[in-house]
Amino acid sequence: MYVVIADIPGVSKDRVTVSVKDDKVMIEGKRKRKVISNEDVYIINERRNGVFKKMLQMPMDADTQQMTAKIEDGLLVLTIPRVKNVDGAKTVEIH
Repeated sequence: MYVVIADIPGVSKDRVTVSVKDDKVMIEGKRKRKVISNEDVYIINERRNGVFKKMLQMPMDADTQQMTAKIEDGLLVLTIPRVKNVDGAKTVEIH
């Protein structure tokens, strides 16, 4: 089994999408800036705001059709099972 963990603190599940095409997994989302008041002056701001995207190339034996995703404690956790036989793969005889 493969596990992908992405830090997404402060991002709710309705602001994150996970899509699969071929053997690529795309994680996309949007982080909103936390505004307490318009007169705020930040001394340090360590959190990036706005849109984020990350594409991951999955190994050949990753079964992305059976992938599950959950968000817990500011982490996006993708669990991808592995297949025993990779369809379409062939062995080449070495002479």
